[in-house]
Amino acid sequence: MDLFGKMKLNSYLCRAKKERDGKTPIIYCSQPFYTKNFLGQFNDCQYWCGDVNAPVVLPHAIHQKTIKKVAGIKGKVDYNILNCKLKEIQL
Repeated sequence: MDLFGKMKLNSYLCRAKKERDGKTPIIYCSQPFYTKNFLGQFNDCQYWCGDVNAPVVLPHAIHQKTIKKVAGIKGKVDYNILNCKLKEIQL
């Protein structure tokens, strides 16, 4: 299946999920991938930006970032910034 076919299938699955459960999926990916493959395709879905070290230029509900250190944890730690009201996201 080519990318266009996959996008049509994903769009169908998003609509089916919303109809079945009353919840809209959140799309998680980088901005370049979203812009290239999804922009304009999933307007009723929330976008969760996975660019941990880049500023977000697209409308988004959540932005994943990375910080260097958290006490008691070795290595870098990711965290998320909510860019909407919590009730707008149905998890």
